[in-house]
Amino acid sequence: MEIEIDTLKLQNMVLRLCGPEDGGDILAYINTSSEVDLSELIHKFIINGADRRTLLSELRRFRINDADIADAFSEAINKIASRAIHGETE
Repeated sequence: MEIEIDTLKLQNMVLRLCGPEDGGDILAYINTSSEVDLSELIHKFIINGADRRTLLSELRRFRINDADIADAFSEAINKIASRAIHGETE
């Protein structure tokens, strides 16, 4: 599924959830990509300290389908767990 999201609104969400320091990695990802993968975006939010429930609420404001959000959260958490099992750091 593809959706268009205003980059400025997405950047503002990053700043609200992670702040300018922790959100720097996410902002760089957004600004250098023509397309953003939802699971990768969620992964970056989580490892940079965003509250998961707040993130879910914010993503719903963009009218992203709940099933797509759930799938992306699952992929992101799976990635985090897999790296932890293998002793990799984020």
